[in-house]
Amino acid sequence: MLTHQSLYEFWYRSQSLWSCKLAQVSVDFLSASELAEIQQLHQLQQVEFGVHLSWKYLTRAGSGQMSWCVDANHVGAVFTDKGLLEQSLPQVYQYQMLDENTLIMSVDKYEETIRLESDCRRLREHRYDGKLIRRVWEHKNEALVA
Repeated sequence: MLTHQSLYEFWYRSQSLWSCKLAQVSVDFLSASELAEIQQLHQLQQVEFGVHLSWKYLTRAGSGQMSWCVDANHVGAVFTDKGLLEQSLPQVYQYQMLDENTLIMSVDKYEETIRLESDCRRLREHRYDGKLIRRVWEHKNEALVA
């Protein structure tokens, strides 16, 4: 069993393309070579798995991507290839699973909560310094649901 088993199961259920009025977000697991890059970047010893997120804005120009992994020696930590707030710098986020459907990830004053309402619908909330700055409902692309 993985040290980060509940996080793995959460992201396993989240693999797909998610859409809302603001953006499309793609979620997939990292390949071994992509994992190795982050492992080397953070000098990790026991990487368990990683996730790649990419997004394309629908209401304005722009897109982005971010990859991260977890290590068995660092419970509650997520190691990124770059941060959301400082795009070029790798960061270490903290994470907490409130239950099997609710994940909170945070770094500095930024916090994101993702709640799976079902395998096809989720709520994402972004907070900065404790204040809600965005709340969106996302739906999984039905064509990709097996």
